[in-house]
Amino acid sequence: MNIVNFIKTIFRKRKYKKILIIKNNSSVTPVNNTITVVKKNSTYSWAKFKCPCGCGKNVTLSLTSNIKPYWVIKVDNDNRVTLSPSIYLTNYPCRSHFFIKNNKIDWV
Repeated sequence: MNIVNFIKTIFRKRKYKKILIIKNNSSVTPVNNTITVVKKNSTYSWAKFKCPCGCGKNVTLSLTSNIKPYWVIKVDNDNRVTLSPSIYLTNYPCRSHFFIKNNKIDWV
């Protein structure tokens, strides 16, 4: 088992504990265990969070179709976030690949 898979095994059941929805402030910096969703003019624009592998890198995902690639977000009544498609951090040293479903990390 390589080190990346070992780390993923440790964090396999990890989840984001808090969701912040911020209006009109795309310069916000991600905080540990939190998904920050930036909303502009009643439209979700960005999702920001720390990489779940623990490498400390900040992840920013576009939620609008005019910026490619982009992700679709669903926020339920309990403020749980689901993002699709999967998130594959090919430009990060950790190369993490995962889904976020109801705030939970589902590793690929």
